[in-house]
Amino acid sequence: MAHKYIAGENIQQVIKTIEQLRRQKMTFTVDLLGEAVITEAEALSYLNRYLELMQQLAEASKSWSRVPQIDEAGGESLPSVQVSVKLTAFYSQFDPLDAAGSEERVSDRIRTLLRRARELGAAVHFDMEQYAYKDITIAILKKILTEPEFQSRTDIGVTLQAYLRDTEADLRGWIDWAKQRGVPITIRLVKGAYWDQETIKAIQKDWELPVFSENLRPMLTSSG
Repeated sequence: MAHKYIAGENIQQVIKTIEQLRRQKMTFTVDLLGEAVITEAEALSYLNRYLELMQQLAEASKSWSRVPQIDEAGGESLPSVQVSVKLTAFYSQFDPLDAAGSEERVSDRIRTLLRRARELGAAVHFDMEQYAYKDITIAILKKILTEPEFQSRTDIGVTLQAYLRDTEADLRGWIDWAKQRGVPITIRLVKGAYWDQETIKAIQKDWELPVFSENLRPMLTSSG
């Protein structure tokens, strides 16, 4: 089962897996496992590993044949290399209770990542992670992506978790924000991977469940 979710133990195995996916006309986004950090040395190492990963994938992509079904949309070329990252891995003390401090420490590292991604032609997706980090993550990203250096970028996206009750409102918020920004942003809507954790934590602390407990049919309803 691990092979279904883990592309490989090293970059050579990862590239082989990606090339197999591309032959099936499937796209990909790669993230690094073991992203939990407890020291600033680990946070910097995480950033450097991503810079290296993008470099290696970009080099490999030079030999890939174009596949219109996955490399083009609306008459425009899409980035062949895509990676996913978590903000908590850029700062060992990332905490919503210290929103200003967390923003200050992660923002420069995000800028470094995005600058290098642009040079390499790679797309970057930001994951939302645990519910407690969602709002601060969204706030930090919206602020950075309206800076002049990044405001016109279309190769940046965010991942929203469909099981969260907030996701419809968050999605509509991103749509309104993108209209004001004047440039689209990619939204990846996924089921999510923290349902059990969020449910257990909420029950333990007698909080309202942040996740749907039965099904997702109330999600993303039409407004007419």
